[in-house]
Formats: sequence, C-alpha cells, structure tokens
Amino acid sequence: MDVKFIKKLIENNIPRWIVLLIDVYIVVNSFVLSHFIYSNMSVDFDVQKVMWQIPMVMFASGISFLSVKLYKGVVRYSGNKDLENIFKSSLSIFLLLLGMVITLNYLEVLPILEIPISVLAIHLLLNITLLAVARYIFKYLYIRFVGEHKTNNIAIYGAGDAGILTSAIYNNNNNNNNNNNNNNKVVAFIDDDKRKEGNKINGVPIYHSSEIDEYFVVTNRIKEVIISVQTISSNRMLDITDKFGRLGVKVRVVPPVENWMNGTLQNKQIQEVKIEDLLGRQAIKFKNPTLAKEFKDKTI
Repeated sequence: MDVKFIKKLIENNIPRWIVLLIDVYIVVNSFVLSHFIYSNMSVDFDVQKVMWQIPMVMFASGISFLSVKLYKGVVRYSGNKDLENIFKSSLSIFLLLLGMVITLNYLEVLPILEIPISVLAIHLLLNITLLAVARYIFKYLYIRFVGEHKTNNIAIYGAGDAGILTSAIYNNNNNNNNNNNNNNKVVAFIDDDKRKEGNKINGVPIYHSSEIDEYFVVTNRIKEVIISVQTISSNRMLDITDKFGRLGVKVRVVPPVENWMNGTLQNKQIQEVKIEDLLGRQAIKFKNPTLAKEFKDKTI
C-alpha cells in the first residue's frame, strides 16, 4: 500500500462515529473469538447460535460506548484516561450481557440467546486487551508515519479587526521565515459572537467559544491562544485564561491599540497575560522595610 496514502489517512482526524463503529466491530469479533477459545480452540461450536447472539452484543456495546463516551477520545493521543474508559466500557458490556442472559433464563424464552458465563468472562478480558492494543497500534503508526508536528498551532480569540490584523502578522512572518521548524500557524478563530460562527477569515474557520473543549484543543493541536479583543472585561479575560490554562494552552494578549508602536502592531508586543490584565489595573506592590526585615529568611 502507498506510504503517502497511509500517512494521509493516519494524519487526518478520524470522525467519532467511525471510532464508535470500529470499537463495536472489535467487540463483535472478540465475542466470536471468545466462543472459539471456550470450545478449546475448535471451530466446533454452534455458529448459528452465535450469529443470533451478535445483535445482543452490538446493542450492549453500543449502549456502553455511548455512556462512557470512549469514542470521544483522540485515538492518536491515547493514554491512561483511555485505558480507564476501555475498562469501564468492557465491564459495562459484561454486566449488560450478563443481565440480559439472566433475565432471558428467568423468563425461559429464547434459549438460543443463552451465553455461558465463561464466554462472557473471556469476552471481557479480550475486549480490554483488543481495544487497548488497537489504540496503541494506531498511536504507533501515527508517530511512525507522521511524527511530532513542529508547527506551533495558534488560535486567535477575537474574529474582529484586531484578530484579523494579528493573523496577518503571523502570515507575514511565516512568508519571511525560511526556518520551518519555528513556523506559527493560525488554525482557528474563536469568538463570543454566535453570528460569526461557521464563517471563515482567509480560509481559517471561526468557532463559537462554547465549542472549545479538550477535544477541540487536542484535535487541532493548539499550543497557544492569542486574545485579540480591544474591548474585553477583566472578568472575561480571567475566564478565558483560566479555561485554556486548565487545558495546558499558553495564553498571550494583544495590547490596546494606543500602545501599538507608531500605530502598528508588532509580534514582539504580543505578550503573555499579566496580572494587571486580569485585575483591570496595575498590580499593587507592598514595600515595607520593617516587615521585610522581620520575615527575612523565614518561611511563612
């Protein structure tokens, strides 16, 4: 198979519904494999009976995955949280199937759907193993064919004139910069105005602030957010900074237009958020020589 095709396939973000279907497919196949193991590695088991049971397995797995939201994880960044969700989903599938089997036995209906508990136990272990292995194989292939991205992906908070100007600065810097290892790329605009949602600025999409979550940050590989809004309250600035700080994203801010050098915004003026930006005033600094002497070299 063409290596370029594999690279392109892996690099693109897989839609969540496809991840869900693949997970269900893995669970169904592990169910068939469970019967194979249960019959001492022999194909001498009732295939027709297994085929009748598969819809029940698909139903249980669908309910479990939708409840735990395993499909929402970004597969190429699988980690401990995904392993935890895999265990929860697999255990949920086991309990749902066990409950259905017990209920059917109690009602004495559809004996063809009776599944031995040993098969369910094997199925539980296989689900945990295969779902985890599948994710780590994809993660390995992603690193192998795509590798680490050296581009510094940026989201600009503010889709107004200031935001457009900020984007133009980075575009100009990229055009004049021959060192691609330090490339900055604007991949998204974020705005609180619902009317701007879905539009594009120079091909870059505008998202409403309510859409921004961990999934958005990870899938777009956003490393930095630049707040480029000329009229913003300190409380809103604090909310934005806190939100992205929790997501591990660096936050910088464009200064007011009156502070631009010669009326022109320059890249070096875009600084990290300072305490006075959040307070709406200069930070108060207390200088008391007596207290300083009293607490010198002491732990408070």
